[in-house]
Amino acid sequence: MKTVYLSLLAALIALPSHAATVVLNQAALAGLPDETVGWGFTITADPNQWILITHADFVPDPGFNPVGVFTAFITQPPNSNIVVGANSGNGEVNPWTQAFDNALLTGIGSYHINDFQSLGDRVEGAIVLSYDAYSRSPNDPAFDPTSDILALGQSTSAPASVTVGAAAAVPEPATWSFLLAALCTLVAARQRLPRRYRF
Repeated sequence: MKTVYLSLLAALIALPSHAATVVLNQAALAGLPDETVGWGFTITADPNQWILITHADFVPDPGFNPVGVFTAFITQPPNSNIVVGANSGNGEVNPWTQAFDNALLTGIGSYHINDFQSLGDRVEGAIVLSYDAYSRSPNDPAFDPTSDILALGQSTSAPASVTVGAAAAVPEPATWSFLLAALCTLVAARQRLPRRYRF
């Protein structure tokens, strides 16, 4: 029995690593009905492999209904041929970072919120990426699509959500400066008043 366990352990250790991770630049999105929002990303591949993204989707968690339609950008040209992995002189990148831009079709993809949704509607889920892993960059002239395959149909995911409503506004730095100056002015004015009139 001990030999069987040791054999299984040795087999597991011998399995190649197919780790790839995705981090969204803003996982929780918000937008008004009939508005399009989307996710930028950073994808990192294991340093001993190269990957190609083959499929992307936004998958709602159980109990949540979609509030719009997801469209993948990461699997469309010019992104569809980006190889994530160590640069071997053939255009590979690791990590691969890209901001969302609906006009340029960059980022993982867009999410167009239905025009009939109500404010406060929300869907939680995950961005799920499928990828193939290789022991040599597919951009390498010596790449062999048969012998250089490590694993096909691997996946990685990141939690994501879309809420129907206006995105929270973050004050610009100039706004903070104005508020601080106004506060200092009020404190200075208070100090100049006689004690009985101070607010």
